[in-house]
This record gives sequence, structure tokens and C-alpha cells, in this order.
Amino acid sequence: MEKKIEDFAEEKFSFELPQILVLPSSLDISVRTDTGAVGSFKVRYKDEIKYSNRKIRGYITCNDYRFKFDTVTFSNSEVEIDYEFDGTGLRPEMEYGGNIHFITDCGEINLPYRVNIKEAELMAEGNEIKNIYQFTAFAKSNPDYATDLFYADEFDSIILQNMEEESLIRKGLLENRDRRRALEEFLCYTKSKQPVKIVVDKKIYNYHISGVPIQDRIIIRKSCWGYVKAEVITEGQFLKVHKDEITDNLFEDGICELNVVINPEHIRAEKASGKVVIRTLEEEICIEFNLINTAVSPEKFSGKKRRFEYINKLIEEYFSYRMGTSTVKNVTTAMRTALYGIGLSGKDEKIVDYVNIYLDLINRNEKQAKEELLKINGSTMEPIFRLVHLYFMYQLAAEEEKEEYRREVEKLTNLKGYQTGLYFLIHMDGRYKLNLERRLEFIAELYGGGFHSSFLLMEAWSIYKSQPDYFSRLDAFSIQVVNWAIKHGYFVGKIITEKFVVLANGLRDYNPLVLRLLKEVYKNWGVEEVAQAICTQLIRKNDTGEYDHEWFRIGVKRGIKLTGIYELYMRTMMNDTTEKIELSVFSYFLYDNTLSAGKKALLYSYLINHRNEPDFQNIYKEYKEQIRGFASEQLKKGEITDALAVIYKAVLKEGTFLHEHYPYLSSVIFKQKFICRNKNIQFLTVHTRGIKESTVYRFNYGVAYANISGEYSVALVTDKEGNIYPAADFCTSEKLMNYYDYLDGCYEAGDKSLMELLTVVAENDRYHRESRHLVEICEELARMQNITCEYKCFLRGKLLSNYFENNEGEKLEAVLKNYNFAKAEPYQAEHAAEMAVIRNMYPLSLYALRRLSYSKINSGKLAKVISTYIYDENETRKVENHNLIISAAYKLMLDKKADDEIMIFLRDNYEGGVTELDFIYNELKERNLLTENFASRFIQQMLFSEEMSVEYDNIFEYYEQFEEGILGRAFLSYISYKWLVKDMRVGKYFEKRIYDEAYKTQNKLFVISYLKILSEKKYLTEEEKDYAMVWVEKFVEDGIVLPFFKEFKNKCRLPAEIENLNFVVCYADNEDEVTINYRIFSSTDTGNRGYRTEWMKNVYQGIFVKEFLVFADETVQYYISLKTKGNDEAEIISSDELAIRQDVLFEEDLGLSLFSQINMMFVCKDLSDEKTLKEYMRNYAIQSEIINNIFSLGVTSEEQV
Repeated sequence: MEKKIEDFAEEKFSFELPQILVLPSSLDISVRTDTGAVGSFKVRYKDEIKYSNRKIRGYITCNDYRFKFDTVTFSNSEVEIDYEFDGTGLRPEMEYGGNIHFITDCGEINLPYRVNIKEAELMAEGNEIKNIYQFTAFAKSNPDYATDLFYADEFDSIILQNMEEESLIRKGLLENRDRRRALEEFLCYTKSKQPVKIVVDKKIYNYHISGVPIQDRIIIRKSCWGYVKAEVITEGQFLKVHKDEITDNLFEDGICELNVVINPEHIRAEKASGKVVIRTLEEEICIEFNLINTAVSPEKFSGKKRRFEYINKLIEEYFSYRMGTSTVKNVTTAMRTALYGIGLSGKDEKIVDYVNIYLDLINRNEKQAKEELLKINGSTMEPIFRLVHLYFMYQLAAEEEKEEYRREVEKLTNLKGYQTGLYFLIHMDGRYKLNLERRLEFIAELYGGGFHSSFLLMEAWSIYKSQPDYFSRLDAFSIQVVNWAIKHGYFVGKIITEKFVVLANGLRDYNPLVLRLLKEVYKNWGVEEVAQAICTQLIRKNDTGEYDHEWFRIGVKRGIKLTGIYELYMRTMMNDTTEKIELSVFSYFLYDNTLSAGKKALLYSYLINHRNEPDFQNIYKEYKEQIRGFASEQLKKGEITDALAVIYKAVLKEGTFLHEHYPYLSSVIFKQKFICRNKNIQFLTVHTRGIKESTVYRFNYGVAYANISGEYSVALVTDKEGNIYPAADFCTSEKLMNYYDYLDGCYEAGDKSLMELLTVVAENDRYHRESRHLVEICEELARMQNITCEYKCFLRGKLLSNYFENNEGEKLEAVLKNYNFAKAEPYQAEHAAEMAVIRNMYPLSLYALRRLSYSKINSGKLAKVISTYIYDENETRKVENHNLIISAAYKLMLDKKADDEIMIFLRDNYEGGVTELDFIYNELKERNLLTENFASRFIQQMLFSEEMSVEYDNIFEYYEQFEEGILGRAFLSYISYKWLVKDMRVGKYFEKRIYDEAYKTQNKLFVISYLKILSEKKYLTEEEKDYAMVWVEKFVEDGIVLPFFKEFKNKCRLPAEIENLNFVVCYADNEDEVTINYRIFSSTDTGNRGYRTEWMKNVYQGIFVKEFLVFADETVQYYISLKTKGNDEAEIISSDELAIRQDVLFEEDLGLSLFSQINMMFVCKDLSDEKTLKEYMRNYAIQSEIINNIFSLGVTSEEQV
């Protein structure tokens, strides 16, 4: 800049400044909400080749605090400047723009910019994702990429903006072990897509297999796009699948094929079945595989099965005959039918033979039996058949021979494998044969010794049945006998039944088999005694459960008096039962209630629900104090169940009780009951808006009680493998109590639990429910460590509004000092920022200004912020916020709201284009706040950029009051030059200063400039005429002939040669070479004349002039070529023609010049005006004679001398 000023002071000028470009010519900046943008622009010459060696010098001014440039000054032939734009606080509905100013030695350029504020969005593979619908569409085709986006930090602020519930669900799902599952659950929860269901084309596969493996496939289809993960389980060793897991990437066009291999090596039976189970947490699909093994004859398998069936039939028929429930005839028919089936196989001939012998015996056909028996060799048989053989021989032998067979059987029973012979001895040995009591003892002895034969039990039962008195105690043996009788359907008869019940009641210890037998007896008999026996057994049982309750219910209903029956009746009752509780139960527990808290709650809640029924009205009154005491105890412990909720609701209606227990209510009034039927679900997790950490609850028997505040809360569940799902997919929930009526009372009682505080705030925010403690609660929450920053901003917003409305300035400022603008929602941040500005909470107000549009701020408040900034002693802070304050101050000035202090600040600090400085100058001038320094800076900028203010004349006049140095000289010289070559307007003060310099210094530039000023005047004073005559004549003598000299014609006397000449002028730089190419035509010319080329003369400061003497019938055609310094080629810059107009000639005075008169003769000739032509000819002749005489006299005198 200094060099340029020195050049101007030394009258070194450039006629034409190089043209520069800023690319792009305007900036369209796109930013997303509360984000920024980066970019760049270039500054270069339009003609890069011509000015390749010339540097562009300059600097950038931009009073928009949002811009940062990597450099603000530059000096190069081409400059690229990077910028950063901060969009913090801008909203999509705003219009934002301005100009970046380039102050260069080639002029000033404005780069307009416009900022397009978009909603924040995610970018994915070139796609803009603004909302959950676009995200879902993207996830369909790009699931993996979408999963990454789902886990990105900005997903919440962009996609889920103002979606509290969805944001909380996402927060919980992000902890999922399976990222793809987390995304799927989120999309389904938000109803963005349907859950994926899988189905199979077939659920039953039937095969005949013959030793060769079979391969098949299960066709699995999914209902829609999305994530699938299912476990594949096989049941059956012969089944193999190629995948133990099915995932969505196995599906093509919605179909997955699961290959199945059936291996016959693992099939041993005639038939086999197995399953392939496809299992997800939500569902289980079973595909059955049924096989028939054709590799082995089916008779092989069916024969074995039928054999056992026939043998069992024989045994059952034997029992029925011995128990007397079937006749000989029926038994014979049934057994022979079974024998026929056995005989078909060709095996088990011995069984057939011996059973036929038995049938002969019971049908009293001893002869046939004996004949058949003799045909069999019993000595070589298996033990059982040998024993049977001996027993039949015993039956058919004469009395004297029977003892021999008895001894032989007795002898054999001592051998291994012959223990069954003991059963036969019962019917062969005289000690047992006729003596039933001894027989029973012997059977019991055998049973106790480990001989647990059904035949022995049958024998014992037959004894009990015939002689009930022998059934005198319940021990292991007799219990088994009864078990056998009940199992086979022979337990009948009142006496024996009563005997069993009495004996069961007499047992001191619990016996599970006896209990089971009693239950079977009750089914058939159903008398009170049996019920009592059952209850007695259950009472002696240590681990009674809900499955035992029905018997206690029966016992209580029948009025059975047993110690502990009422306690067990309540203990085994399900907590969610709807059954009727007998009045006797309440009477029993009225004075001695040892029940657990849960069962007490069940009892009391039932009574409360039925207190208006006639049967329960009196008993309720007697229980009332007991219920109050219990409720108080449980409230203090913080316990809650469905039953307790009923009790609390009842007792809290009493004012005194409620007032006394307010401090304990918050532990129960926010509880909700979650019920989950899926056994794989283990935990319930609750995420609440505002709370940093989630709360985890364990499911107990499918039930969890969780604290759910009135604030936005979501529940999720976790399965055994750690997968997380929205709870709504698996659970039902129920609010147990209504907290609305208790909130203020709890707080006033000193309860400041998190659930209580959050709920009060939420009720006010979401439903506009007023609370007289809202402010205190917001303050309390804002101090808590486990509250999120975002929620604290929300709370502080509420506090700010309240403090502002109630004029609590100190509290308001205390909140603002800790306000986290970055974490707050945009509307919250703007609200807080506005408060900071209103209160002028410096330096916070500086940050606040960055978030607010100036239009939203009262001008007085804005002025206070600026004023505080001006006196800030923190230089670092002042530098960081300089552009912010400059911009705000300039706006106040434009709005006519700036005070003198702000105008002084602008005067001393503003940097901008000439247009902006003009506004400041006028405001300063009006307030009498101008300074030499401001004027000096303004003039320096104008000279550097060669952009003139409309007020440059006044600015210069003000400046010269203080200084007459090189700057003033340079400015005066520059304006004078531009007046000469560009016809720049010259103000009154500049006219005066040019006049002064012209007279005082006689500087050629100022003299010529002053002459041009005089040339444009219509009338000149005598002094001015003399001045013009003298200096024009002098310059002509010096060879400086300027076209405007002719303007003095008819104003003062001029040299004759000037009057007759016409000029072609070209303005260029002093170093340039200018040529004119011309040709002259007259009216008499018939040929085509060629162009002549001549150098145009640089008469002064790049004013190139060519003079022509042109007659009235002539025309000069010309074009001008310019060759600039450093260029080899000349460039044609203009073309025109020159001719004398007739109207100009008529204005000439007849007596002025002979040249003019000649021209007029041509005109009169063309007009056929002979009279005037003769007059001009006569006048021309007279003047010529006079001139000749004068010049000839002069010559003679000289010769004489």
C-alpha cells in the first residue's frame, strides 16, 4: 500500500487496472443444523497470461463471525483461500447471507454468499437420510451399512430428533450382543417394518427306508425382509442337517433350503420318528420325520410287541380270576385267545403248554391236564418252567405224593434263579396254605427280603380283602399291596377303604406314595375322611406348594379341623387367584395371624374387595386396624404387589394415614408389574429420560416389579444369551397405583426420590399439571450426578423461564453460568442465549450471540453486550469475538440504534468495503465523531484499491485539516489524473486544491487538471481567461496539445493551429505503444485509398493524441492499435471515423480563420447557395491579401536591417 501511495505522489499512474476474478463468483454454502462447512475460492487475473508476472496484493474483510479464513492477506498472481463456516445456531427456516470483501490493488470485489440451512441428515453411499422412513428404506437394501449408521453417535440427534421414546429404545438396544438383531428390533418397535416370521412348506415327512441314506430338504420361507436368526435342533440320532443355525443371509428371494440326511444305520426298529426343530425366541417350528424300516421284515418287530401284549393279557386274566372279578369261563376264553396269538409265532411253546394245563385245572379237567403234563420233560427246563411243572405235578398228585413235590420245590428255592418257587410254596406248604395270617406274614417276609413279585402282592391283597382285620398297619409292604390293588383296579369295598384311611391318618410321617394313593381313593370315594387324610399327609410334608392347594381348599371348605391347615391353605394359594376365601379363614386369622407378608396381603386384599358384601362387613371392621398396621409396615419396607396395591389404595383414603406415610409412598406408587410367559427371558431393564444409568430387575416366576416414572420410560428384556428385545414383545404390564394424587404430598414430606422428582417435572412438561414445588424440584434434579447433561439443560430452561418471570436475577444468572449450550436442544439453547443477552451475562452473552439472530435481540440489550466487550481487558477473548461484535455493532448502526460509544468502536475497528465505510463516515460526521486516523485509513484504502467513496471530496477536505503530507499529495495527484483520463467527478474542495497547487507549484499535472476544469465552465472570468490563454499557449509551444484545449474556443483567444485541428485521442499507460492506422476520403475521390500508419504521440501521462486538418468534404477513417509493455503483439482497441459536421461550421465566426471560410465554401457549394458562397470568397480574398501584405512587409524590414 505504501508503495502505491508513493507512486501516486510521484505522479506514477496506471491507466487501466488489471481485471481480477473471484471463483466462484458467489458462494452457495449448505450446512446442516448446528454443523459447519468448509470450502475454498480463488482470486486470479482474468487475463492470466498477460499478468502472469504481476502479483495481486490485497486482503479479505468479512465481518461475519461465522467465517474463518486460512489467510486474510495475499500477494500472488493466483491465490486459493480456504474457509470454514460455523453454522451453530442456524435453523432451516432462517435466511442467511452476506458478502466477503476483497480489497486489492486492482480494485474491490464483493463475493456474495448465501447459506442454505438444511435439517441434519446422515449420509450413506451418497444418499441423504433425514428421517426414520428413509433410513428404513436404506436398511432394506444395505443392512450392514444401516447397522453401522444405527450405532453411529449422530443417529440419535438426526433421525430421532424429538422422538424421546424411540431414542430410549435405541439406547437400550445398543447394548445387544447381536448388532443386527438390535437394528431389527428397533425397526419393528417403531412400526417401520413388520417382524420377520418363518414358515415351512411341510411339517410332516414320511419315508420308507431300506438301508440306503435319504437326502431331502426343508423349504423355509420368511414373511418379509429383515433379520432372521434361528437355531436348528434335531431329535433322533438318524437325522442330520447341514446347518445348526439359520440366518437371513441364507435366504434368496425369501427362501432358504435346509438339507436333511437320514442315516439308516441308526434305525433298529420297524418304525422310527424324529424331529427337526427350528427355534427362535418367539416361536418354535417342529418338522416331523416318520420312518418305516423296510430293510427288516415287519413281522420281526410286530411279533415281539404282540408277544408281550399277550403275556401281559395272560397275567391280567390270572389276577382277575384270583380276585374273583372274572369267571372260569371268561378267563378260559380270554387266555386261550391270548395263547392263540402267542402260538402264531411258533415260539413260547412252553408258555402255551403250561397255560393250557392251568386252564384244564381250573376247569376241573385233571385228566387232560395230567396227560398234557406227562408229555413235557420238566427236568431240563428253565427255572420258572421247572417250578411251574413241579407245581402242576403237585396239584395232580395223590395226597401222599404231594410232599415230595413240595420238598423238591423248597429245595430248589435255595438255588440261584429259583426264588419264584417261594410263591408256589405258599400254595404247597401246609403252614401257609390254610393259615391266611401266617401266609400274609410269610408274604410280607418275602417282600421284605427283596422278593417284590406282583403275584405276592396279589396274594396279600386277596387276604386283606377277605380278612380286613389283618390290614392293621401301614408299612412299606402293606402300602405296596394297596398300591397294587389301586393300580390294577381291585381296591373296592367300604371296610377296607375306611381301614386304609384310618391307617393313613395315623401315620406320623409324610409318605408320598400314601398321599398319592389317598388322592386316588378320593377320586372314587370323595368322603371327608379321605380329604382329611390327604390334608394330614400334606401338613406333614415339608415342601407344600401351589399344586397342593386344592386339597387344603377342600379341607377348609369341608371344615376339617387340623392344626396348620389354614396356614397351609393360605401359603399354597396362588397370589393371583380369583377363588373364594371362606369366611372361616378370616375368623381363624383374626387374632393369631402368622402368615407371611405376601399371604397376609392376599387375605387382606380379598377382604377389602368384598368388604361391602353382607358376610364380610363385620369381619372387615374387626380387621381394619390389623390391615392398617400391616399396610404401614409394608409401606415402610417399600413392598408392592397386586394385593398390596389394593390395600394401599384403601388405607390411603384415610387422611391421617396418608399424611403419616407420605415419606414412604414414592417407593411404591411408581411400581408397575411386568408379566412374561417366555421362560428364556431373565431380566427387565428400564431406561428413563434424564437418567444416565438404566435399572435392571430380575423376573421371578415370570413377574418383575419395576419403577416407572411419569417421565418417558421404556422397558426392555434380556434373554439367557444376552439378547435384548423391547419388553412389549414379550410382556404385559400393569400400573398398580396412580401416583398423581400423591406427588406434592410426598415432596412436602421430605421425599426427594428420583422417581418422584422426575414425575413432577414430566407431568408439568407433558400435561401442564401445575406443582407448587416445580422450581425446587428442577433445582434439586439439576444438582444430581446421575442426571444427563441434556436433561439438565431442559431443567435449566424451565428454571430460566421461572426466574425471568419472577424477576429473580441472581438465580437466573447462576443457572446461565453452568448452562451447556452444546447439549441443549436448539429451542432451549436459544431461550437460554436470549436470557444471557438480556441479562448481559458477559462473557456468556458473547456465546449467546452466536446462537441468536440479531433480529430477536432488543437493540438496547445488544448495545450493552457490545459496550461490555469494548471494555473487556481479556485480549484473547476480544480477538476471538471481534467479528461477532463488529457485525452486531454495524447492524445497530444501520438500524439507527448505535450510540456514540458503538460508533467510536466501529470507527476505530471496522474493516470493509468503501460502501460500508461510507455509511460509517456519514454517521460519524453527523455525530461529529470523525478523526484524522479514520479519514487517513479511508483515503489509504481508496488509493490502494482505487475505489472511490461518494464522499471522497468531503473526506479529503476533513483530512487536510490535520495533515498535508505525502498521503494528501498522492490523493490529490490521483484524483487529478483520474479527472484527466477518466473524467472522474471533481468536487468543490478538489477544484480548490487543484487551483491552489496549480498557482502555487505550477505543477504540470495540476495546471493541466485545472485547465480542464476551466474548459468545462460556460463562462470564464478575465483572470481565468488570461490564465487559460497563457498556459494553453505555453503547452502548445511545449508540444502538449490536448483535445480539451479546443473547449476554450469562443471563451478566450487560442493559437490558430488549435482552432483548425481535429484530434483523435487514446488513453493508455506511459509505457504503451499506440499507433493509428487511417485513410482520408474526399467527395472527389474515386479510388480506394490505403491506410497509413503513424505513432500516436504521448503528449502527457498516457494521453496519446493524433491531430488532423480535415476539410468539410473529407472523412478520416481510422483504427487504433495498442501494444502494451511486455507484449509482442499489438491489439486493435478501437475504430471510428472523423468528419466536420455542418452544424459546427455554421457556428463558426465568418472572420475567424481562412480555413473555416474554405470549409464554408464547400458547404455553400453543396447547398447551391451562390450568394453566401460569393460572400465567403470575397471575404477570403480580402483576408488573404491582408495577410500577404503583412508578412511581405515583415520580410522587407528584415532585409533592410
